[in-house]
Amino acid sequence: MTFDELIARAQSVYGFRQLSPEATAGSVAAALETDEGHVYVGGVHRHGVLAWLLR
Repeated sequence: MTFDELIARAQSVYGFRQLSPEATAGSVAAALETDEGHVYVGGVHRHGVLAWLLR
């Protein structure tokens, strides 16, 4: 998998939201590929919890 493909996977779970003038959510997303070729994507969606999904 290329870096561009990993970036596209990460962008698929990126969910930026402006909660108030001082607070945002969903501004972090990542995609990781294992040596076995498994790709994990996830992002911080609420309360600072990082949720990972196998895709």
